[in-house]
Amino acid sequence: MSNSLSTKGVTLTVLDPDDKSKFMAWDSMFHTFFMIGDLDQFLSKTKHPGLPATADKSVLDETKDADKIKALNLHSKAVGFMTYAFSHVDVCGLVNKSKSSEWPRGQAHLIYRAYQAKFFPDDYYVAGAALQ
Repeated sequence: MSNSLSTKGVTLTVLDPDDKSKFMAWDSMFHTFFMIGDLDQFLSKTKHPGLPATADKSVLDETKDADKIKALNLHSKAVGFMTYAFSHVDVCGLVNKSKSSEWPRGQAHLIYRAYQAKFFPDDYYVAGAALQ
């Protein structure tokens, strides 16, 4: 596995939950990476409103459901990047717990919600400062 992913000059690395001194910088790069890739719409604690009920594209009509298919493709990309970012043994459960029969690769909003709950339990800045 590569040590990092890059797009438009922004690099995403695997989160090392043991390296607290670099956490806030990593979190900033994580969010920037998703923003540049137009994937920040999936960094939410609620399911993206454009997604279908299941990840199964075969139940969608290419003509009528073009927007859902586009959202599903972007969601798949977001989950892939999250899977990479959270591949450290201590945080891979963030992805694994979001998987279901309808979403076998995981659901971005559940992964992000678990990430927020684990690393920012009360407030982004208060919890982030506590890591220092």
